[in-house]
Amino acid sequence: MMALQQRYSMLRHVGLAGKVVIFDEVHTFDTYASDYLRSAIAWLGHYGASVILMSATLPPHKRRELVEAYSWGDMPEGEQGYPLITVATAEEIHVTSVEPSPTNLVGDVQILDEEERPLSVLLDELLDEGGCALVICNTIGRAQAAYSCLMDIFGDDVELHHAGFVAWERVEKEDLLRQGLGPDCHRGAGRPWRKIVVATQVAEQSLDIDADVLITDIAPIDLLIQRIGRLHRHARPETDRPQRLQEPKIFIRGVLQKDPVPEFDSGAEAIYGRAILMSTLAVLPEEFRRPDDTAELVAAAYDPDFEPPALWLESWAEADDEKKHGDATAHSRSVDYRVPDPQHGLQFKSLFERLVDDSERSAGQGGAAQVRDIEPSVEVIPIIATDYGYRPWGWDSEVLDGGEVPYKLAFHLASSTVRLPGRMTRYGNDFDAVVSQLEESTPGEWADHYLLRGQLALVLNDSNEATVGRFKIRYSSELGIEIMGEGRR
Repeated sequence: MMALQQRYSMLRHVGLAGKVVIFDEVHTFDTYASDYLRSAIAWLGHYGASVILMSATLPPHKRRELVEAYSWGDMPEGEQGYPLITVATAEEIHVTSVEPSPTNLVGDVQILDEEERPLSVLLDELLDEGGCALVICNTIGRAQAAYSCLMDIFGDDVELHHAGFVAWERVEKEDLLRQGLGPDCHRGAGRPWRKIVVATQVAEQSLDIDADVLITDIAPIDLLIQRIGRLHRHARPETDRPQRLQEPKIFIRGVLQKDPVPEFDSGAEAIYGRAILMSTLAVLPEEFRRPDDTAELVAAAYDPDFEPPALWLESWAEADDEKKHGDATAHSRSVDYRVPDPQHGLQFKSLFERLVDDSERSAGQGGAAQVRDIEPSVEVIPIIATDYGYRPWGWDSEVLDGGEVPYKLAFHLASSTVRLPGRMTRYGNDFDAVVSQLEESTPGEWADHYLLRGQLALVLNDSNEATVGRFKIRYSSELGIEIMGEGRR
């Protein structure tokens, strides 16, 4: 946000100028966010701040772009290796290869044909002697569908984790997951005999869990490698893993067809784009060695000069054109609210010349004042309507309309936010209708408490359902927030 044009943004610059700034988990995929990252690094370099970038999956061209944003030096050509330490000062850049860690995983990689071998059948085969499986889906809806299907077969052995739970429930779920699948749990001492965790991208990073087998939707290669990081993550005694799962196994879902031309699940294409999925599939090995193969696979999939198999040429050309158009659009939109880089003009007024209030822009024009290129989204606080007021989600007692909101209640409510599904607010008319209705139904007294000012209530009926705009939605502690139906636009 240092690179975002907003009021008082100079305070962020002042606050960061003298610091050591660490960026962890730097990835390639998001072009729009990468522009903001590069600009922030350029300003930190201008101030002489120390910057540390950490990534397990950064391709060479992206590393070069970010390092050169900080330094005026020339990047050495052809430097390879993994791990690699790149040190940049204002004047020079040099690269040092580091002795790699020993190979800690050799995993068999298979494309799962669900017409021949449905997910439930595969898991029944894999877990006949127990074991812990991680199933990662690209969308909440797909995760909910997989969970519901597997629950009918495996019952309480299945857990669901995604970003569509209220904040405090999500934290509780993740804490329980770490307790059962973390490094200190063993079979017979905390680690379950059999467990199936169905999750979304929330399981890619910052979740220290260890699965015996991984089943994941197709995704860009760097994200697949992040997901594989949850497979056989911890050194364990043989008794912790069933015999069938002693050797790591990776199954890729969402590839509807590989030959002669790839076809992917529509949700994966909508999120990541067809081009990177095609190049990922092209370089995907039958056996993945960690960490040995990481750098080579990422570099190959993100190679600007990637050459597809001959039969893919026509489809690849279309996908690559779509990607280039999308990247160009993202670059263009990121400029709307991004502070100019220091080398492009250091007069103070240049930092604000393009500062425009969102309300002055018509729908669909330019970018939004944000550092990630995401659809307009709305966070809500679920409450259940009662005869004389409401009951907050997870709260034992009724809150009367118009009454004062004590701190404990306000804190609980503020910890109960959940993001509405993106398609409810994707289009301008839907966004306006949804927000207007939520504003009207939000208790007026919330505006008087600093923890709740500006928050929106999602008022549910006794069945935990609500109709908002043209959407019928439901919230439950089991599935999280879900769309039950929608009317015509």
